[in-house]
Amino acid sequence: LLPQYDPTLHAGATPYFRAEADYVEYLALPALAHGYYDHSLQLNLELGYINRDVAFLPFLGGGQLYSLGAPEYNTSVGFVGYPFYSVRGESLLNLGVSYRGPIARRLDWDLGALYIEDIYFQVFTSWGNIWSFDRDGKRQVPFADRAANGRYVLGDVGIDLRIGNFFQEIETNVGTTLRAVYRIVPFRDCPDSDPSADPHCLDVAGARGFLFYAIVGGGF
Repeated sequence: LLPQYDPTLHAGATPYFRAEADYVEYLALPALAHGYYDHSLQLNLELGYINRDVAFLPFLGGGQLYSLGAPEYNTSVGFVGYPFYSVRGESLLNLGVSYRGPIARRLDWDLGALYIEDIYFQVFTSWGNIWSFDRDGKRQVPFADRAANGRYVLGDVGIDLRIGNFFQEIETNVGTTLRAVYRIVPFRDCPDSDPSADPHCLDVAGARGFLFYAIVGGGF
């Protein structure tokens, strides 16, 4: 159904094929300090393929809160070191590694309407890119060709402060994450062929630097 919403497609055009696979492996590491230090490792692999150059709804990457309805997705660390929706195209590959451990557990802090139970940290890194098509219509080959951002691979590293909290009388795990992520591999080119279409591209994503996020209500 997606082609009917693409303004570049017309009646009778052949629909395009889109496939995406997300694999997540949670590894519980041996607990330390009599079970208090319950740390874990998480591996994320994202793959995607669209068989033609599309102007509407390609694969989109960049720092974002993935889902309010499914908080478990908010542990995803793919491309968060880059501005919102700045990485895009038709061939997606991203590998993320996250390590989580407790700072304080079973706090039982009752602060008026706010209740705080646990505080964890998470350190992570993610590497990959989203490739598209060259101006002559040739498909970019992952790792063999540079993506529209001018890089073969993008990479970042970050740290989270994850707070297990909820508001009393609301039966939900609200949770709060404070995130700082460092962009290791900056853009070399703007994804848009016309630099004036995105004048802040190289000002922000074209240099090594930090992005900061406050994710409130995204689960714990």
